[in-house]
Amino acid sequence: MTVLTKILQEHYSPRPLVIAERFRFHKRDQREGESIRDYNAALRKLSENCSFGESLNDTLRDRLVCGLKAEHIQKKLLTEADLTYQKALEVAIAIETATKDAVELQRQHVKAPVNKIRKEKQPVPKKIPVTKKFEKINGCFRCTGTHKNPKIAILKMPFVISVGKKAI
Repeated sequence: MTVLTKILQEHYSPRPLVIAERFRFHKRDQREGESIRDYNAALRKLSENCSFGESLNDTLRDRLVCGLKAEHIQKKLLTEADLTYQKALEVAIAIETATKDAVELQRQHVKAPVNKIRKEKQPVPKKIPVTKKFEKINGCFRCTGTHKNPKIAILKMPFVISVGKKAI
C-alpha cells in the first residue's frame, strides 16, 4: 500500500518545478500598500519550493532589498556593510514604521483652517416710502394737512422749514 500511495501522491500532487518556483520568487516585488512584514512573509512562502539550501538567507536578503517599493529604504540598506537577512529585515521594518509615524504626526499637527466668526448682521428694515408712512397718521407731517404727499406741502408752505422763518 505504501508504494501505491506514493504513486498516487506523485500523480495528483506533483512536485513543482524548481526553476518555475525560483522564477516566481525572483519576480516578486513589494506591492503598493503592502507592508514589509507582509512582503517578507510572501517571500518566505515562495521560497519553500525553491531548494535554495544554504543560500536561503542570502537570497531572501537580496530579494528583500531589490523588491522594496520605498527607494529611501533601499538606499539605506545598500549602504550597510555586512548586511545579513535578519539585519536587513529589522532595519527596513524600523524605517517603514518611523516613516508611517512621522506622517501620522504631521497630520495631527497640521492646522485646520479657521473660519472667522462674525457677528450676525441684523436685518435692515424695509424703507417705507414717505407717502405710505404718513398715510397712517391721516395727514401730512409737514403741514398737518389732509393731503398724503409731503412734496405738495413744500409748494404750499409760506415759510422755510429748516430755519423756521417766513419766506419773503
